[in-house]
Amino acid sequence: MHYDVYKYRTQAARDLAWALTSPSMMAHELAVDERWGELELARNQGLMSRLDDRGSELIHALRNRQSGRLGEYFEILLITWLDQIPPATIVASNQQVSRGGHTIGEFDLVFRRDRVVHHWELAIKFYLGHPGPHGEQSWYGPNPRDRLDKKWRKMCRHQLRLADKPAGKETLQKLGVDEPVEPAAFIKGYLFEPLDEAFAVDHHPHTNPHGLRGWWVHRGALADFEERLDPTGERRWVTLSRLRWMSPACPFDDDTLMSFSMLHGTLPPNRASLVAGLEETEDGWREVTRGFVVPGRWPRR
Repeated sequence: MHYDVYKYRTQAARDLAWALTSPSMMAHELAVDERWGELELARNQGLMSRLDDRGSELIHALRNRQSGRLGEYFEILLITWLDQIPPATIVASNQQVSRGGHTIGEFDLVFRRDRVVHHWELAIKFYLGHPGPHGEQSWYGPNPRDRLDKKWRKMCRHQLRLADKPAGKETLQKLGVDEPVEPAAFIKGYLFEPLDEAFAVDHHPHTNPHGLRGWWVHRGALADFEERLDPTGERRWVTLSRLRWMSPACPFDDDTLMSFSMLHGTLPPNRASLVAGLEETEDGWREVTRGFVVPGRWPRR
């Protein structure tokens, strides 16, 4: 990604800039055009500067979030941005759709802009390529119950068609929406390819060839790739907590920057860890590589 998010002071602003300007994970007619966010930011630099303040509406919205889920954090970033731009009006977010007392779906985000009603499904995802149990081409989340092909199929066949269903239309009408809506997927994230070529798989046919990439390795094999991951031996490494998985790593004051040899001993044996390799520049430490280190049994549960 070419946009410099390091120019912003707060983690929230860096993550918002990343959410707007990073490439879409999927290249598909149902995916939001990845140039949309770049144009948004270019036209609204004043707003971005205002949100990059510790007392901003963005920080206030994030303090009031209901959980520590990365998905909720991602949604708040985008909804706050749209809510601050006068031509956009938020109609609903996380609006459940029910029929006969049963929930059949949810509208992630419905908003009006330029006399068009948009229905966007929002997702921030991280998938690792690994052959399935029968050799199939699979992309799993750090939690292997999450799989790219299943998520994308559900989004296209069910979630983005919710407005076409009677219960979906009825819900929208109660919200004052009588006109047709334009559905789209706003899906961002990384695909992580295996360092060990024995696990190499093909990409999903709808993934963006220009999307963001990282690497993954089983914990027991990490040391085998030291020369490849840290060719000069001068990189420093940091483990990223979940809410820091989006924009390039910017070291916090309480971060421990480790050498590659130190890194291995700090990783938990039974869960996946996202780590970033940093190099020192005139402007401070900057991320140059990132990857998941996963337990030896992964993706078996």
